[in-house]
Amino acid sequence: AAPPVPPAETGEQSWAVWRGSDGVRFRLLETDEADLLDAVGDNADFGSLCGLLAIGYGELQAAPRAAGLLRNWVDAGWIVGLT
Repeated sequence: AAPPVPPAETGEQSWAVWRGSDGVRFRLLETDEADLLDAVGDNADFGSLCGLLAIGYGELQAAPRAAGLLRNWVDAGWIVGLT
């Protein structure tokens, strides 16, 4: 069976699509999360991720937001190991 199709929306959006143990999954990404995933793809370190988030969240909230996103990615199976 084909996976469900994400709902149509207007405007630019970023989606994550991945294969989980229960089939194909997808979810809409918040703008900051999409930006951080792009940065991770460019080998950004945690400090750089926090710097990106500090612009919108402020210095005190940047690290907790980055850590929360990283935890979500680990829980979803997007990050399975570090080298």
